[in-house]
Amino acid sequence: MAQLPATWKNCVTCERWGGPRKVSTFRDYAEYRDDNDKGECVGGSWDRQQMSAMSTCNKWVKWAVLK
Repeated sequence: MAQLPATWKNCVTCERWGGPRKVSTFRDYAEYRDDNDKGECVGGSWDRQQMSAMSTCNKWVKWAVLK
């Protein structure tokens, strides 16, 4: 299981990413299986495209469950 801090602006920490993930116990990390996990972008720069957990864009919005 990989983790990425809530402060990093990657797809896995973005509200608009629909890939497999969960929040850490203290809500300060997004947890996911691996950097190659894919999920659909919903409303970001890559709208309706499959993006990897480590991708980025200029429409990043912090995932609401993260502190």
